[in-house]
Amino acid sequence: MTSGQQNIAADQDGNRPEESRPSVSRPWASSAGDVCEQLGVSIGEGLSSEQAKRRRRRKYGANRLREATARPVWRIAWEQVRSLVVIILAVAAVLSLALGNLPEGVAIFAVILVNGALGFVSEWRATSGRAG
Repeated sequence: MTSGQQNIAADQDGNRPEESRPSVSRPWASSAGDVCEQLGVSIGEGLSSEQAKRRRRRKYGANRLREATARPVWRIAWEQVRSLVVIILAVAAVLSLALGNLPEGVAIFAVILVNGALGFVSEWRATSGRAG
């Protein structure tokens, strides 16, 4: 046993209580053998499959992906126009049109539409799994 290693009783599965597990300081700067020795693990044997499964399940939960919910098309479109920048541009376009600056107002609305269309198509392809 090294001077930095603690003598901690393990349960029947070889698990040590979380709060009393020895920590390894700077494991990236130590050899694999030193790290294993500090953690009380044998390089040759390691953990059994059951021990590893139980530890991982207890720490991280079941090895399952969450169900992905598909976003409706209207929501993807809504997310393209609800940003602060788009709202500011829309207000600027309305003000331009109200003040009689037709070309500027139309140009700003065109930019909003093109930006929204590009963002929508990109997001729709990403969520529906279509790459190209």
